[in-house]
Amino acid sequence: MNKLSLTILAYLFSATTFATSQYGVTIENLNINRDVQEVFLRTSVTPTTHGCHTDTSWSFTFKLSTEADKATYSTLLAAQMAGKSINIIGFDLCPSNIEELRWVTSIN
Repeated sequence: MNKLSLTILAYLFSATTFATSQYGVTIENLNINRDVQEVFLRTSVTPTTHGCHTDTSWSFTFKLSTEADKATYSTLLAAQMAGKSINIIGFDLCPSNIEELRWVTSIN
């Protein structure tokens, strides 16, 4: 039974390995779709298809539904306007076939 539990845990942890991580990138485009309150962003790294991410028009997306989402948008906008680099990581969840943003860190 112990080996089965370890196998299940290993599978669950490996399911997040498709999440995208980009380091030292800049924001190229930010787009807000007001109809669905969703932000779409494209970084300086060309998006590729992987896991559930099949729409290469954008790098990441996220909803504007919480205060944390709004703070994330503000951080992205400030980094874009200042030309600052960011580190950005996704969730490996894909509403609209684009990976959902998990976190962003402004660097420099």
